[in-house]
Amino acid sequence: ILKQPPFDWKGALTHYIKSFIKNDFTWKRPARRSAAIGQILPGNNVEADIKLGIALDTSGSITDTMVQDFLSHINKIMSSFRKYEIEVWCFSTQVHEKTLRKYTKTSNNLSDFQIESFGGTDIASNFKYISDNKKKYDCFICMTDGYDNISDLQYNQPLIWAILQNNSFTNPVGCKKAKIIQIEG
Repeated sequence: ILKQPPFDWKGALTHYIKSFIKNDFTWKRPARRSAAIGQILPGNNVEADIKLGIALDTSGSITDTMVQDFLSHINKIMSSFRKYEIEVWCFSTQVHEKTLRKYTKTSNNLSDFQIESFGGTDIASNFKYISDNKKKYDCFICMTDGYDNISDLQYNQPLIWAILQNNSFTNPVGCKKAKIIQIEG
């Protein structure tokens, strides 16, 4: 039932996260630049395990169609990588912890994902949840329409704002390693 979005998640995530991963190299694919200096050096392992946290906005401004679009994008992410660990949860006025599901290559059926919402939006609750639970991700992806009055967040880890139907969204102050991607429904 989930349609395949045309967005290239593998390319976007690999290029964005690769700059933060410093110690994942492989001899299977030598670095091309090393040949110019007469040395053979290991290249980056772009097929490394990836660990993502993904928060789905299920506030009152999000329609059922938009939720399906978010899930389609998660499905596309899962089909783009050989190895992954993805934690997905819903948020509205708070993080709905009972919706938290962990997906890997062997357990990747999104049909068990449960949606929960209380109506309003508090995007900052995700960052408090990550901090309070000492979560470590290669990248955190917040899938939202971006309609919240946040202006300042302190988050210094790789972050992607996957924004649906809101071209006026700007990165809040304090999110230094953040990238905004406008996704299509």
